[in-house]
Amino acid sequence: MALFRERDSRRLHVKSKLMGESLVSKTLIETLKIAPQQRLFPDVNILKVGGQSICDRGVKALPGVIKEIVANKKKHKMLLVTGGGTRSRHIYAIGLELGMPTASSQSLAALSLNKMRSW
Repeated sequence: MALFRERDSRRLHVKSKLMGESLVSKTLIETLKIAPQQRLFPDVNILKVGGQSICDRGVKALPGVIKEIVANKKKHKMLLVTGGGTRSRHIYAIGLELGMPTASSQSLAALSLNKMRSW
């Protein structure tokens, strides 16, 4: 793994095909060698609530989301979660490309979230 520092910068970079790419791009993800993913609970729908869309719209967004969840709770098994947001997704994508075990990527994301809480 090649590391380099940009001219006039203190930042250290990992030379990678992820550089300059959107780390949530489906076309980019399809080009990566990633272990096949398997659903542990195929009959459960996971709903990740929060993040930028809810924060950007504020309190106006929540009643509609809650109404939809309540309307569907008898028809569908749902697991309602919140996530670490864009920063965590970037950490997971980089970890997958580097071949890191999922637990390691999760640990890095948790450290990142703890760092953000201390700001």
